[in-house]
Amino acid sequence: MTTLTGVTTLGDVYYTVTVLANNADWGTVEGGGQYLEGSVATLTASPAVGYRFEGWDDGNSENPRMVTVQSDTTLTALFASTQGIDEASTGLYPNPASDNLVVVSPIATEVKMIDVTGREVLRQQVPEGETTLDVSQLAPGVYYVKTNGTPQKVVIK
Repeated sequence: MTTLTGVTTLGDVYYTVTVLANNADWGTVEGGGQYLEGSVATLTASPAVGYRFEGWDDGNSENPRMVTVQSDTTLTALFASTQGIDEASTGLYPNPASDNLVVVSPIATEVKMIDVTGREVLRQQVPEGETTLDVSQLAPGVYYVKTNGTPQKVVIK
């Protein structure tokens, strides 16, 4: 039997659950597909070596995660690196930020901001010390900041 998303087929309604990873090299996700309305989908996020699962883009951090299917749904698993310099030596504030984000770095570095889909939305060279970045034009959401001037990369949510 062929099922169509959001369409009644022989009295049953099916919806599509789409699961994504913010970067396919950082981890994989399972559990997406078509589900009968009211059924439970089990979503699993599995980080690659050197990465960790931080949560889902809607703020939920359960893994595996049980979702009762009521409509078409898309969820993105957020993965981050476990490697890098001590996060206490590179800092961001305020977090969350709405207009300005202050980057504190022990050395001059390049800062990249990446959205949950893995798209780079900002890139800027910053000197040692504190630098203020204008983030007022970014859409509300979760972003990652990478600094590349260190021996290894650090990712801060």
